[in-house]
Amino acid sequence: MQGVKVTSISRSGIQNTDIIVPDDITEQEKIAEFLSQLNEIIKFETLKCEKILRIKSSMLEKMFPQGESELPEIRFEGFTDNWEIHELGDTIVECTERTSDFEKYPLYSLTIDSGITEKTERYERGFLVTKDEDLFKIVPANCFVTNPMNLRFGAVGFNQKPHAVSVSGYYDVFSIDAGQCSDFWYAYLKTSSTMKKYDDAATGSLIEKRRVHFSELKKIKLSVPKSMDEKKKIGSFFCNLDNLITFQKGKIEKLKNIKSACMKKMFV
Repeated sequence: MQGVKVTSISRSGIQNTDIIVPDDITEQEKIAEFLSQLNEIIKFETLKCEKILRIKSSMLEKMFPQGESELPEIRFEGFTDNWEIHELGDTIVECTERTSDFEKYPLYSLTIDSGITEKTERYERGFLVTKDEDLFKIVPANCFVTNPMNLRFGAVGFNQKPHAVSVSGYYDVFSIDAGQCSDFWYAYLKTSSTMKKYDDAATGSLIEKRRVHFSELKKIKLSVPKSMDEKKKIGSFFCNLDNLITFQKGKIEKLKNIKSACMKKMFV
């Protein structure tokens, strides 16, 4: 490589670079065939994951009411009662307990893509806790967390761990239906129709700083099943889809790691 601020390699530099290759062209072809097949497997599993994601996206639109409709397009067999319109505030219970005990309540973060995730040491913020108002909020199992600033972009998650965790005191923490149907609500709160309601409820003079205050979140109206069993059935369906997506992503990551290890071991 040559250069001071911007480095590059010349054609002659590449031509004069020595590499070690098998003398036997058959061995070269064998290695190439193996890596090519591995690439095809990774591509196949990636396409499978993308298909599952498309199925989930489609089901979110069809299994929850859209627009002004009070009923979803498709329902599970055996459920025929009309859904009822309720304000979220009818079933939401805010969680306001705070803590600085990160041994008992591990510190987690909230992301748009992954929901509530464990913080790494790199993002440890315990040292910031210096006075009462700095204490982080406790999130019991099956309770929800939203980021008021980014809720309209999908910043909502729920604690799927069997134990309580803690998050930034800036976030809103609450339970819905006493935590009995969190999988249902997690799916519903991420639909495009609900996201539109967040955007409508957001306030602020600057577009980039508009937020959904908890008082406004509670006023949002959604059409929901009368039956708790129907909620659980829908929630279980989306939970299984999410588990399948997580499994598929893990499989792809493992295949990529195998390829990376083979690249290191099969070449000098």
